[in-house]
Amino acid sequence: MVSVAKPSFTTDQATGLTLYPPLTDRQQEVLTFVYQKVNRDKAYPTQREIAAACGYHQAAAQQFLDALVKKGYLVKDPSIARRNIRLTELAMEKMMSTNQLEMPMR
Repeated sequence: MVSVAKPSFTTDQATGLTLYPPLTDRQQEVLTFVYQKVNRDKAYPTQREIAAACGYHQAAAQQFLDALVKKGYLVKDPSIARRNIRLTELAMEKMMSTNQLEMPMR
């Protein structure tokens, strides 16, 4: 069973643009790292890898991941013990629109 939060994005009726949930600088840093790791290595990072790459304690990395799940950018699959986070369509759209990066594996 995959844990999915209801995304809190909306679409501007006048322009048709997607209005993404706001992220703090650190949340953006974590999301960018996850996106780039998947794009580069074709594998999702562990919480420990995220913490080490971003210079956080594992507890802080967990808080950022939880916030990204709540905002609809990530989902967690509790049936997988490690590397259980996944980017959502919302996250991929946001990262491709802000960074013009390639779409990573699913």
